[in-house]
Amino acid sequence: QLHHDEVSGIGNLYSELYVPQGNGAWHYLSFPSGTPYTAIHDGVSRFNITDPDESPLFEWDAAVGDWVLPKGGASGSFEGGKGYIVYMGQNATGTYTTTLPATLTLALPLTSPQNQQLALDYTASPNFMNINGTHIEGWNFIGNPFPSAYDLFQSAISPNVLASAVRRNATNTGFETYVFTEPHVASRYIAPNQAIWVRSLSAANADFEWQLSKRSPQETPIRTKNDEITSFFLEVVGPQGVPDETRIYFRDAATNGFDREYDGDKLPNDKGYPNLYTVTENLPYAVNSLPYFDELTVLPLAFTCDCNGLFRLRLKEKIGQYNIYLKEKNSSKLLDLTNEEFRFFSNGGDEEQVFELVFSNQPRVALDWKNYTAWFAQNSLFIRPVTATNQLRYRLTDIQGRYMANGSINESQSVFEIPLTYVASGVYVLYVTSEEGGTEVIKMVKH
Repeated sequence: QLHHDEVSGIGNLYSELYVPQGNGAWHYLSFPSGTPYTAIHDGVSRFNITDPDESPLFEWDAAVGDWVLPKGGASGSFEGGKGYIVYMGQNATGTYTTTLPATLTLALPLTSPQNQQLALDYTASPNFMNINGTHIEGWNFIGNPFPSAYDLFQSAISPNVLASAVRRNATNTGFETYVFTEPHVASRYIAPNQAIWVRSLSAANADFEWQLSKRSPQETPIRTKNDEITSFFLEVVGPQGVPDETRIYFRDAATNGFDREYDGDKLPNDKGYPNLYTVTENLPYAVNSLPYFDELTVLPLAFTCDCNGLFRLRLKEKIGQYNIYLKEKNSSKLLDLTNEEFRFFSNGGDEEQVFELVFSNQPRVALDWKNYTAWFAQNSLFIRPVTATNQLRYRLTDIQGRYMANGSINESQSVFEIPLTYVASGVYVLYVTSEEGGTEVIKMVKH
């Protein structure tokens, strides 16, 4: 992590990047300000960065929304705080090859440390889209300008910039999103020489500032818990063994719409790898913050992968007292994700599979779900219709069939409370009959 020390003497400070072994890939990188393009090498190879058919180095032009050749030309230098895309590995055209794993070496200028502020550009025609195929404007490609890890949680951004960053994941198979208001997420730390995407929301007054940290060199990044935020981290893993994650938060300041300070877009991962995300108001979220709720709320969870195989969905981490359940589209069952993982099969293709996440602040939701849901809380039974209904009749019995309560409820109420002060803890059966005569049955547990 960054720290403030004084260095004296004459010479060069070197930074080395180690590129993982593979068959060749583009990597998101950044370099210290003033380093010439020609300083990037593997000790043998050189390349022509003025020819688009030969250059393994490009920068993003946010004004036009496209990759372009480095603007400094053959004798130019990297711009601090800006991101670049670099190809390393076996190039099929024979333009640029290097033995992997490769080591890139660059000399850093010995200058006084200072904050790096970038004025972001804006474009209405980017060359990439979110997972739903909708164009998203305003993306800028920036990079860590420092030779040590950077904590995005401390960055200063203007109100015209989305408070989230997108970078390539650890396997270089897709994207991961970090929202700057997530204090306990490990992905807040950006490695030296790593580049990320940020998004400006306006053509004017959009700035991002890389700020120096005053953390001492003895301190290590830690994951802190914020008890004021309820959070759920969900992870899906397929036959390739490559995971994808989506995160859901409940907080007082969030809304049901897209919040600049708390939400992050979902960009599609590479073909053949899974995508997991939530959907609110037809928008896909990698990170989704929602307001707190009364009793129960439902959130669509979507999955896509153009690959066949068995997938495992699990609750990776949970902070707070809410319970989380999963409902399949064509099933009446709820799976308690706190205690179980969910396994499902994908037939491939681009078809979106949609599930429902059910969140409850009650001790236990009934593990059946059709046209209504029900739960016990303290000394009452609550029944909530999922769809509009004119009138319902209910009957509650114990597991031996002995009558405990009955009555009628109508659509003028969204949640029906039935006092049960005389009902002891145990297993019960709830029968709900619609006006049309259909009856549904739920087995429930009262603690």
